[in-house]
Amino acid sequence: MDQSAPYLGYELTGPRSLEELLGKLGLQCVFFVDDELVCELFAKKSELLSFDRDSVRIGSFTKEGRTLFFAEFIIEIHEGLLSHMSFLFDRMPLLSDLSICADNMESIALQTLKSYQEKHGGIV
Repeated sequence: MDQSAPYLGYELTGPRSLEELLGKLGLQCVFFVDDELVCELFAKKSELLSFDRDSVRIGSFTKEGRTLFFAEFIIEIHEGLLSHMSFLFDRMPLLSDLSICADNMESIALQTLKSYQEKHGGIV
């Protein structure tokens, strides 16, 4: 991970949402409605994100007494096929943070696929 990235880490969860995965661990998410922030992000990153097919959810969860914030990008990678990528923060993400996340999504996905291919062999 880039040391200058504003996020603590990321998780590419494919078709499963972060909410679903955290729920399996007994953790609950709290979602924040900030339509203005999301609209600004989609306007700024219109070459990467589309209101017609993609969405972004911002929220938090508490684990072991520590509150973590997240931005979950839900991207339609093919008609009807969604993929989730979440970025974790130690504070509420700003527009500049979300922009960096959007910029990093493609390289993270490619890196994850390459790692999977190396581990399991064959074509992904």
